[in-house]
Amino acid sequence: MADGEMEQAEILRYHTQGTWVKMAVKNALHEPVNSQYAFSGDGQMAIIEMANASGLAFIPPEKRNVMQSSTFGTGELILNAVNRGVKEIILGIGGSATNDGGIGMAAALGYQFLDKNGQILEYNGSESFLH
Repeated sequence: MADGEMEQAEILRYHTQGTWVKMAVKNALHEPVNSQYAFSGDGQMAIIEMANASGLAFIPPEKRNVMQSSTFGTGELILNAVNRGVKEIILGIGGSATNDGGIGMAAALGYQFLDKNGQILEYNGSESFLH
């Protein structure tokens, strides 16, 4: 049940009598946007839609470039949820403006990826990551 829009999070939030967490994150082109994710009513589960941070809706068509886009903002949502003590995360991955293989999300969580020379890779879909 993943469509890349907020309906999935809204359905699960509603049926668990949960709440919304609103916060600023980076969109797929590293620009600040207002985003949100849902908490279940018991506070044990976060429902996060990648599209609500790293989604196409935040990027005008003329600026879309998967080689420069990143899932970093989605990682920021995940990190916030983890820091609030959730035990489970449901992540809807549709509607993304990215093709970074999750490297941006992992970077937001504190991971670093190195190339064959030990240099830190950019956390996007750039040539340095793909080769």
